Amino acid sequence: MKKRILILLCTAFIIQLAGILPLQAGHYYYKQISLKDGLPSTVRCILTDEQGFVWIGTRSGLGRYDGHELKKYVHQADNPHSIPHNLIYQMIEDEQNNIWILTDKGVARYQRQSDDFFIPVNETGNNIIVYSVCLTKGGVLFGSKNKIFFYNYQDASFRLLQSFDLVSNYNVTLLSLWDEHTLLCCSRWQGLLLLDLKTGKCSRPPFDCGKEIMNVLIDSQKRIWVAPYNGGLNCLTRDGKLLGTYTTRNSSLSNNVVLSLAEREGQIWIGTDGGGINILDPETGQFSLLEHIPGRDNYSLPANSILCLYNDRNNNIWAGSIRNGLISIREVSMKTYKDVSPGNDRGLSNATVLSLFQESESRIWIGTDGGGINSFNPLTEKFTHYP
Repeated sequence: MKKRILILLCTAFIIQLAGILPLQAGHYYYKQISLKDGLPSTVRCILTDEQGFVWIGTRSGLGRYDGHELKKYVHQADNPHSIPHNLIYQMIEDEQNNIWILTDKGVARYQRQSDDFFIPVNETGNNIIVYSVCLTKGGVLFGSKNKIFFYNYQDASFRLLQSFDLVSNYNVTLLSLWDEHTLLCCSRWQGLLLLDLKTGKCSRPPFDCGKEIMNVLIDSQKRIWVAPYNGGLNCLTRDGKLLGTYTTRNSSLSNNVVLSLAEREGQIWIGTDGGGINILDPETGQFSLLEHIPGRDNYSLPANSILCLYNDRNNNIWAGSIRNGLISIREVSMKTYKDVSPGNDRGLSNATVLSLFQESESRIWIGTDGGGINSFNPLTEKFTHYP
């Protein structure tokens, strides 16, 4: 069997900092926007608008990032055109390019020309408090406590569409279109409901995933993904057939507390509380894991607790962490491995690489200048050091 040998002659130059090796598919580069950039540490929601700005919702106000600088918007008691409250629940850009900000004290619409906010009110003159939002034909739907509001594109009206009382004190924390006239409503503590927008009739869906629901996603194949608290992830059809259950016991899921869900290129991205991001291929049931690895900087997920995930119009994933700000995640075709401290198996024992020898698909031998020999497994991305 022929073995491929590559010798790097270093009389002219030496590759400093790293050995550079080709990647398998699914490797990512991470850019973090955090406290040092002026962003609060916990990111609750993310939006990229049609102009390319990244909007960041936190417990301490709203941020707008242009790729270089972060501008902050906070509630000002003496300014009626500031955001109504600093706690941001969700954000969305509608088909007319209106940006809606859902706060703890009311919903707001961003006004680009004046760089401030319009606050719609109800018939009694009070702010309209909503917790969730989704786009529909002809306008925008908003979920509130036992109510659904509708913003109409045609006449720019904001009105109450339906009220329901099947479950009292039902805060609609997530909204998804079940079909053209039915909403799948989720309440963090009260489970799932189906609401007929024409009749106002409310019912439970044809499956039961409990009352404590962390997140729900209806993917491009119309599969319903439900994350019960500390129960991993369930995949179901609209008629209630269970397609799969994924937990730490029966799969490679890294953590049973699933906080966030997103779909990208047919794969389900799963943000967990302490287990990083799991990427599931629904066709094969195989997982890959993005996690924080000390010493890997831009090639390691900066945080392992991911509160929200967002796939933008350019197919880039953004992650909002609980303590480490906003994270931009992009696929890359080349990766750099640096030297690490003794005992760390995620990098080289020495930064200067003199020679490489590929024994097999799962083992590459690396000769260093003063750090001995390293063995690298491209499948696990782990090093073994032989000083």
